[in-house]
Order: sequence, then C-alpha cells, then structure tokens
Amino acid sequence: MKKMHIIAIVIIALALAGILAMISDADTYKSFKQAQELPEGKTTTVIGELYDIDKIVYQPDVNPNLTTFFVKDKEGTVMKVNYFEPKPMDFERSEEVTITGKVVGDEFHAERMLVKCPSKYIDESVSEVAQAE
Repeated sequence: MKKMHIIAIVIIALALAGILAMISDADTYKSFKQAQELPEGKTTTVIGELYDIDKIVYQPDVNPNLTTFFVKDKEGTVMKVNYFEPKPMDFERSEEVTITGKVVGDEFHAERMLVKCPSKYIDESVSEVAQAE
C-alpha cells in the first residue's frame, strides 16, 4: 500500500471515532424517574415546568450561588431542584425549564439551566382586548 492510502485510512478512522464519540455523548431528555435509574453521578437533562412558585428559595445574603425550586417533568413527577447559580431574572414567569445535572438522593442537582420565558413581544393591544371581553 502506498503511504497516501495509509494516511487516508487513518484520517477516516479518526473521523469515524470522533463521530461515534459525539453520538455516544449526545444526551437525550429524560424524566425524573429515568434519571433516578441512571448510575450514580451520571449527568442527564430533564425538561419540565416550575411546580410551585411560592417554594422558590433564593437567599443571596446566605448563599448567592444556590437557588432551590420544584420542577414537574412531562410525566408529572415533581422533584426538588438545587441549582448552584444565582436565580435568573423573571424566573417565576418561565413557561419551561430545561435542567442538566444529576440525581443525588431525592433531589436533582442542576449544573446548567435553560429557562423559556413568555415572549416579550406579545402585542399588548391584543391582551387588552382579551381582558375587556
């Protein structure tokens, strides 16, 4: 075999290995029950909604890097979430929460969070008309 063929085969093998590594690391969304069944320390992503806005705890004077709240996943399971970052602005108004982290005991420890808030571009005249009716 020529030297060029060997180099091409090595490059193709490395590319395939990279693609397989990315596919195996691709995290699918799970429910809290599925996340609890994962091996200890395994990171996963759960999508849900804030369950009880009154139970959001953020005390920046005590610990500015801890926000505690409850999330209800798509299957209806509610779990306490500890997010180790400051509370996002307008967090209480969020429509959906995507949290990435791991289950520790009976809590979910979130490392990352994406919050889907209501659109700020809703036409106010439409909402005023709806309220008048």
